[in-house]
Amino acid sequence: KDGDDWTIIGFEKYREGTITTCNISGFLIFLGSITIPLYSASLTIYYNLIICHQWSEERIRKRFEIYVHMLIPPIGIIIAIYPLMTELYNGWYFYCFVCETKARGNKSASDILKALY
Repeated sequence: KDGDDWTIIGFEKYREGTITTCNISGFLIFLGSITIPLYSASLTIYYNLIICHQWSEERIRKRFEIYVHMLIPPIGIIIAIYPLMTELYNGWYFYCFVCETKARGNKSASDILKALY
C-alpha cells in the first residue's frame, strides 16, 4: 500500500500484509520459480537416461538422483536468499516478487544480476 510505481491501477486494493509477509511469499514464489524448472530439466535427463541409455533404477538412484536432490534445493535457496537480504521482495501486482520500489530505497531487481556476475 505504499503507492510505488509498480502498482497497476485496480490492484492496490488487493495488496494486504506487511513487509514480513511480502518477504515470505516473495521468497517462496521466487524459490519455486528457480527450482521447478531445474527439477523439470532433471526429469528430462532422468527419462533420457532410462530410455536412451537403458540405465537401471539402481544406477539412476546412485549416480544421478542423489546429486539432483543434493544440488537443486540448495541452489534455489541460495539464489532466493539474496533478494531477501537486499530487500528486493516487494509488492508486484497482487503478490510479492523481486522488483524495485521507491519505499525501500530504490533498489533495482537488476542488482541480482549484477551480484551474480
